[in-house]
Amino acid sequence: MPDDRTMVHRFLSQRFFDGALAYYGVDESTFDVLHPLPGVLNDLLDEARGTFLDRKGPEQILAGLGFHVGLEFFAHQEFNLVDACLRKHYPERVAGLDGGSSDGSS
Repeated sequence: MPDDRTMVHRFLSQRFFDGALAYYGVDESTFDVLHPLPGVLNDLLDEARGTFLDRKGPEQILAGLGFHVGLEFFAHQEFNLVDACLRKHYPERVAGLDGGSSDGSS
């Protein structure tokens, strides 16, 4: 397995979410049913999908690619900030998610 710090952010977010559900003993198969997304977030997602997925013209495709590249450019910082905050304020939870000690060693 590659070094955890070089994984793409989507995979890291999925690993984090799966670990958080396991830590709290939440059944992942019922999570979406019991905790639906807020309506305003669904509206934003629908708008983004409509803008970048429903319209297939060159301008929309290039705008979608630019938006995605922009997000990718900052993705590593997003996880480094979350990681640092969790390790500082919740070391016992990080240890549970890591399956080892709170300093990241297993």
